[in-house]
Amino acid sequence: MCDKELENEIVSIIKDILSEKGKKINIDKDYLNKSIYEDGLGLDSMSTAVLSVKLEEKFGFDPYSEGEFPRTINELIGFYKKVKK
Repeated sequence: MCDKELENEIVSIIKDILSEKGKKINIDKDYLNKSIYEDGLGLDSMSTAVLSVKLEEKFGFDPYSEGEFPRTINELIGFYKKVKK
């Protein structure tokens, strides 16, 4: 999976979660470095748990189960780029 595909997959998952919460935002380059949690894009603890499950389903593992707590979409992308090497 190339970097752009990885980015698109992660962004799609987050957009779906936010959409289920009734939040419609346009995730562009500015959002890649914004916090994905309540102080940024708006994921709360339940949404973060859903994110963990969806990442696990998509990629076979997730950063939260690996003891990491990424704060931005770029950090999520970086996690998967790092572990796929």
